Amino acid sequence: MDALAVVHRNHYAEMEDNRGVDLRALIGELASNLRATASGDAAAMPIRMEVISAVTSQDIAVPVAFLITEVAEMAMYCDPAGGLTIRLSATDLPDRALLELIAPGLIGTACREHPAYPRFERVADGLARQLRASLRRGEPTGEIAITIAIIRNDAPSA
Repeated sequence: MDALAVVHRNHYAEMEDNRGVDLRALIGELASNLRATASGDAAAMPIRMEVISAVTSQDIAVPVAFLITEVAEMAMYCDPAGGLTIRLSATDLPDRALLELIAPGLIGTACREHPAYPRFERVADGLARQLRASLRRGEPTGEIAITIAIIRNDAPSA
């Protein structure tokens, strides 16, 4: 999975309007690529998307793409049948959105004992630092959530 290439493709496609990276398009392409490149049992992992229309900067899009990819790959290792839901929703603030990655396969001891899990946690925490926010982990649902910066709808084009 080449998350960075997906971000760049979406960024440069949006540059004509100078609006930023369309998160719905970015997340849709990531989900398609994850499905297409998965092997074995992971190839059948359901990926659901519930994504508002929102635009962000490339500085935010890159760590968002990598975070989605990391969570999806860890879910594929632990329990691909559990699937992944990628949800991006509005918040009370017009320049913030809530990104929720819900993967029931991340719950429990079996996943935490997987050899890749410590690296996954380090990478996820590092991506959260890049996003200048903290990750919220929901143990009962396998949710990882973070608030990200988006470009306000009424912001003038630069």
